[in-house]
Order: sequence, then structure tokens, then C-alpha cells
Amino acid sequence: MAESSMPDLVVSKLEVRAKAERGAPILVRDASFTLSGGEMSILVGPNGAGKTTLLRAAMGLLTPSAGRVRLGGEDPARMSPSKRARKIAWLPQIRPLAWPNRVRDIVSLGRFAYGASPGRLGEEDAAAVDRAMAAAGLAAFSERSADTLSGGEIARMHCARALAAQAPLLLADEPVAALDIRHQLQVMTLLQRHARRGGGVLAVLHDIALAARFADRLLWMKQGSIVASGPCEETLDSKRIESVFGVRAQVAEKRVEIEEPI
Repeated sequence: MAESSMPDLVVSKLEVRAKAERGAPILVRDASFTLSGGEMSILVGPNGAGKTTLLRAAMGLLTPSAGRVRLGGEDPARMSPSKRARKIAWLPQIRPLAWPNRVRDIVSLGRFAYGASPGRLGEEDAAAVDRAMAAAGLAAFSERSADTLSGGEIARMHCARALAAQAPLLLADEPVAALDIRHQLQVMTLLQRHARRGGGVLAVLHDIALAARFADRLLWMKQGSIVASGPCEETLDSKRIESVFGVRAQVAEKRVEIEEPI
């Protein structure tokens, strides 16, 4: 990894309002968690629970109205974009292709934190891009135009871009949205490998069964608050699914079967 030490992401009693003014609706309330290396954490909760807002605030992209965030002991909002990108990679929910560029060039954007640009990569930058593309199974797609890729291939390309940054920590907002089962497993396996190699991953998912399969830790979010956090065996049960999502479910050894809305 590019950083000599693994930074923790520590979020403490975070509150985020819809507007930077007193009395504005609270989107995230009293949220606390820590993301460390070697851990695959998955944030689950219904639409509108505040998951994306929490991730953006944890990245330093939104200003909290209360609480604090520390990335390796520093406030990420006060870091330069390049310094922050060397510590934590961000895979947003919406990842449009602005132009039909080469796959390798888009993956190379992950090296901007080190002063590199597509087509002008140093030896170390090129090696990082090669490793990321190989890890994502995209080595054969290097010269392809990105607008010729399938949805699953595009998702893996953006994961490769995030991995090319060699940041110890990675936050991913719905990385498998709109993908079929095969491509969901490919992307989640790619993120899990990053954690198994010592990185830290926090991903937002809506599929509880998929989350249970990959998570070392689940964070359950409802109405802006983290209502539970811990390993699957401690936090995954039918009562919690019913409370958070409003559906009945059967849970057995990390296998989840959704039955019906309450």
C-alpha cells in the first residue's frame, strides 16, 4: 500500500443537517463507527436512511453540524484532495462516463493523487494501474473504449480506478447497484480481497443476503441513526431486519429469506 501506516477512519457522534442552519432537518444523527485495516464493513438500511450522507460526511465532502471525523488523526475536510485520496478512496453511487475514453485511461485517473495523469504515467503509476486492472480482470480490456463495456465491466473498471490509488481505506456507495448476480459477486469479491490484503472497506448494500455473505461487520442504519453494529452472528436476525426494513424474514447461518412486508 502507498501509505506507510494504516490510518483508521473514526467517526464520532456525527450529525449532518440538510442545510447549514439551525432547525434544518437532520439527515444523520449521533452516528459513530471506526473503520480499520483488514476489515470489510457493510452499511445496510432502507432508502432514505442517511447512508450516502454518512459516507460523504465521513469522507470530508459534507460539513457536519455536530460531532467529528478523523482520518489517521486528521480532519479529512481540512486535507488537500490529493492527500485525502492517498489515504481513502471513494467510489460514489453515481459513476457516469463523461466521455468514451480508453479503459486504461479511466483507471489511470486513480493516480491523480500522486500527480499523474492518463497518458503520462511514471513507472510506479503504470505498475499500480496494471495491478488494479489485473485484480479487476480487465487486463484484456485496456485499449477498449469504456462506452463499449457492459454494466458489470463498467462497475469493475470503476473499482479498478479506486484500487489504483493504492489508498488503504475504500468507501463504496452501492457498488453493485443494477448488476446481475454474477457481476455482484465479482465486484464484492474484488472489494473483499482489498480487505483481506490489509485494507479497510466500508460499502453500502441493500441486499441483506449479499451483505451477510461478505461482511466482517454490519452497520445497521435507520432514520439517520446507526442502530446496531457488529459481526453478522451478533446483529443479523429476523427481528432486526423487521425493525430496520419493515419486512418479515427468516435467518439461518447467514442465509436470509425475505418473506413479506409487515
